[in-house]
Amino acid sequence: MLWLVILAIGLGAVSLYYYLQILKQIFVAPEPKAVPLMTRVPVTQQAALGVLALMVIGLGCLPQWLIEKLTGAIELAAR
Repeated sequence: MLWLVILAIGLGAVSLYYYLQILKQIFVAPEPKAVPLMTRVPVTQQAALGVLALMVIGLGCLPQWLIEKLTGAIELAAR
């Protein structure tokens, strides 16, 4: 199992490199000169994001509803 420990340490070093690149961009890299102003988001996109957010919250709180529907569909298709 020594090979597994060596592999874990090597992959940990690789991931640490990428995490440090992100932190470097946040804390060390100079700030860009021109920051673009925020643009307005169309109402249709706002509505779509709102519906998706509600679905994520609803399915996160009541996952059994979706599982029952999918189980019923699978049983119907298996016949």
